[in-house]
Amino acid sequence: MMRRNKAIRAASVLFIATLLSTSAVSGTYANYVSKGSAGGNARVAKWGVVITGSGNLFSKNYLNGATNTPTTSTTDSEISVESSNEDMLVAPGTKSDTTGLSFGITGTPEVDTRVKATIEAKDVYLAAGTYAVMKEVAVNSDTFAGKVTSGIYTKSGTAYTKVASGDAFSSSAVYYEIDTDTDAVVAAGGYYPVVFTYTGDGSAHTANAVAAAVAAALNGGTAVTGTTANSTATAVFTETTANKKWLDGNAFIHNVL
Repeated sequence: MMRRNKAIRAASVLFIATLLSTSAVSGTYANYVSKGSAGGNARVAKWGVVITGSGNLFSKNYLNGATNTPTTSTTDSEISVESSNEDMLVAPGTKSDTTGLSFGITGTPEVDTRVKATIEAKDVYLAAGTYAVMKEVAVNSDTFAGKVTSGIYTKSGTAYTKVASGDAFSSSAVYYEIDTDTDAVVAAGGYYPVVFTYTGDGSAHTANAVAAAVAAALNGGTAVTGTTANSTATAVFTETTANKKWLDGNAFIHNVL
């Protein structure tokens, strides 16, 4: 009987030890976790400005007839002006096509923009005044001295040089004198053989005037101070505008014809 009680006591001790061991294991693997998160997303603002330029004011070939507009045709019966190489040409009566030279600033930027434009233009023109017309004149050794006194010239390229009193006569030279009957008189304002139509106002302009008009348009309609010099026939206008957004509804698109 005592042996049995000892066995029961031993089993109880083992059972209690097992419970204690189990409890210890359970306590080792138990854990508690708390979590939190936050975040934000954004994209880079669009620059969104699109600057374009296309077209041409001149052509290698022009149609004959009343239009005299640019053409790609090389058929002699269809054209009035034809370039002998790849050079663009201009001739009396020629015109650009209906699109001419197109340029613009468009887009929908999401940031303020700063636009800087430098516009250069060059006119070929005659300033107001009286211009002599040169004509070829027959000169020989007997008349040479008298012609030198009245004034004769030699020509090199497009330049005329007056013959000096000490120069010798040359039988191979071609001499010129001023044709006083056909002086060319250019009225006030000068003569501009090539004029341009600016779609900003639909009027005919010199190249300098177009440059000024485009600069003013970029500047919100206010004239821009620039450099205009008819002595060199060039104009340069630089304009800078801050905080301007070129929205679709206010796109700057212009043509020069």
